[in-house]
Parts: sequence; C-alpha cells; structure tokens
Amino acid sequence: MSTIDAIASPSPLAVPAPNEGCPPPLRCRDVWRNVHEQASVWERASTRGATLSGWTLGRGPTVVFIAPFSGSADLFALVAWLLRDEIRSIAVQWQSTGQSRSPADFAHDVWDVIDHDGSEPVSLYGTNWSGAVALEAARLRPDRVETVFVQDGFVQRRLSLAERGLANLALWSRRSLSECPNRERVQMLNHRRWFPPLDPERWSCFLETTGRNPVSVLARQGLACKGVDFRRAFTNWTAPTWLISTEGAGPRAHQHHAELQACLPSAKTEWMHTTGTHASFTHPHRIAKFLRQALGVNPSPAATPVERCCSGADACESNEQPTGNR
Repeated sequence: MSTIDAIASPSPLAVPAPNEGCPPPLRCRDVWRNVHEQASVWERASTRGATLSGWTLGRGPTVVFIAPFSGSADLFALVAWLLRDEIRSIAVQWQSTGQSRSPADFAHDVWDVIDHDGSEPVSLYGTNWSGAVALEAARLRPDRVETVFVQDGFVQRRLSLAERGLANLALWSRRSLSECPNRERVQMLNHRRWFPPLDPERWSCFLETTGRNPVSVLARQGLACKGVDFRRAFTNWTAPTWLISTEGAGPRAHQHHAELQACLPSAKTEWMHTTGTHASFTHPHRIAKFLRQALGVNPSPAATPVERCCSGADACESNEQPTGNR
C-alpha cells in the first residue's frame, strides 16, 4: 500500500459523462453538524486492543461504511444524511490499532463494532484498503452479510521495499497527517479536480477531517496489506458482491479492479465517472441512489428531488441506474 495515492488518471474503461440533471448541492459543514447532533456518536475498544470511533445514523437495513486508507468516518456523512430515512449507516474509523495487524484483525474490529449493536445481517462498504477489510469481514462471517460493496478493490497486494521501510518508520510517529510535509499538495494532485464547485467548503472539509488521522495508524494499515491474497478465499465465495470502479483511481487501481472482477465472475460491477476515489464525499447523491437501487430500498417521500441546478458533469450528481454488468 503506497503512502501516497496514485495520481488520478482516466480509466481505459471510461465513457463520456452524460449531461444530467442533479439535486441541489449539500453544504458539507451544515450536514456534518446535523449528523453529529442526530447520530449516535461513539468510541469503542475492540477485543484486539484497537480503539475505533464513529457514529450510527438512520433507520432501515444497515450498511457499515469502513473508512478508507487516509480517510475518516465523516467522509460518509453526506451519503448517510441522504439515506437516513431508508438505510441505517454505521461509519467506522480507527483511532489506534493495537499490536501487529492483519486484514483479519481489522475485520474482527469491525465485527466488534457491529456486534455491539445487535445480531442482524449487515452490508459492508469499503474502499481500496478498507475494501480488503470488508472482503475479509465477509469471509469470516458470511452468515451475517447481506451484500459487500468494494470500491477500487484488489485481490492481492505487495509492498515495495521502500514502502515497507517508510511504513515501519512511520509506526513511531506522533504526527497527524496534516503535519506531514507536502501533504496538501499531494492531496490536491490526487483529488481536487473531482470536487463539486457548488460547495466551495467541501475541499477544506476534506483536508480537515483526513488531516486528523494519526500517521502511525496509517502505517499499521498499510503494513496490513503486506502479502494480502484473496484468491483462495474466493473459491467458496457466496456473499452477494458489487465491485465499484471510479474514474480517478489510477491505472494500477483499474488493473486491480479487473483482477478482482476476474476472480469474482458472479459479482456485479458499477462504473462511477467523474467522482474521484472519494465518491461518497464528492458525489453523495450518486452513491445514495446506487445503494438504494442495489439494496432494493425505495426512496422515502422526503428524498431530495432531482433538479436542473447546474451544468457540466463535474458539478452534477448523476442519475444513472446501476448497470449490474457481469
């Protein structure tokens, strides 16, 4: 796992973005305030010594959003707010990771959080690194999983010697991500172009919430990818699965997605154009609509109607139907 995201580039699978209508934009800070006022905000220790934090919001079937590498639970606040009347969202992130970690350890942490709230089946949503955690969690407890959503996922991952050395060094850091040199420039190159212009504060919100991540936690998460190989786990795979590929993930991520798709031929696939890798934050209406349709949940009467509020695909929320290509 590289400590720096791949520089965004178009996918060879990319298709021209349709000229679509879109809902009125969400104001990020207003939504954050509402979510933290109305959600159940919690911090819990796992049985493996990790400390997790997050919040639970809404009612209906449960979707557990696992924070991606260098991400946070609040990156899911916008989509959870849109879904609050139809889907119960649990957003999870790590404040500390305990001792030496593996994807199975992180998956057990997630189940500790889920089990605290009951024994009902849940759906899991993970991106890249947290997609591996979602897959491992589904492998461990297939009887408890309704659907697995893996965005920009991978089957196997190797770390270079330089990546391993940097991650091992970072394990001892007491810095947060915001204190790392050139961090904002790297984030700008990777993600800025995908943010909607109609909510000018959303970019600063992104830098703020991701900047709080402890560098030592990111190092432990990165090292957990060392030697990951799901190919044997997929031999008897039964969980209904969606594989989501985003424009902006980079050519290596698109290659990993193709390998994952080849290993899970029964999985449905979805292409998200113009979202970047943080689709739930840059285009939450599209992710909310996709999840409603993928889970067979009807929008509540209070759902925001689609309006012609902007022009240009980079500003709009898409109204595409999930393709479900196999």
